[in-house]
Amino acid sequence: MIPMILLIGGATGVGSSTIAMELGMRLPARSVIGTDSIREIIRRVAPKDLYLPISQSTYNQYEAVRILNENFLALKEKEKVIAGYKMQTEVVNVGIAAIIERALVERINLIIEGIHISPEFIDETYISKVLFLLIDIKDPEEHRRRIKRREKSYPERVVGKHLSYFPQIRIIRDYMIKTAKKFGIPIIENKDLESTVEKCWEEIKKELASR
Repeated sequence: MIPMILLIGGATGVGSSTIAMELGMRLPARSVIGTDSIREIIRRVAPKDLYLPISQSTYNQYEAVRILNENFLALKEKEKVIAGYKMQTEVVNVGIAAIIERALVERINLIIEGIHISPEFIDETYISKVLFLLIDIKDPEEHRRRIKRREKSYPERVVGKHLSYFPQIRIIRDYMIKTAKKFGIPIIENKDLESTVEKCWEEIKKELASR
């Protein structure tokens, strides 16, 4: 049996974690793993030269990029944000690749979700063996409202942080949309949980039928 390995991308606050859990129960998947957790593990074991690119959240990683890139100050604001995001995503994808490889060897269904899911950094060996989906909230104000609602459940130390970096979150979102279109990845608008899960499930069924 060929395992279903589902990679669900999405910018901060679009609901990819919730959708991944719902799909994990339906598939079923042995594991549903968030890329933030993979990043945290790498942080604990990474040498200094790898730690800096993953030292911040994706939306403010650019604040540390200038230390590594002497040309950073010449970049435009959007380019700085994307440079930080790409630098961090490249490192996290080392861990993502290892988890995919283990799932293929053990032939288990797996879902990995998060902002670091990008076909740009997935080894070509795995591209044909996984299904990419991108979750999106097109309307900026709706995206902002979702983040604000979600922050009610956060620890006090992080409340308001996502909203203060909302312009940067949207820059990364736009870049992820552009990349998804380039690679032909289905983009699923998250209008509500039920319909979004159903749309994702339709894509999964298509993938399974093509095998």
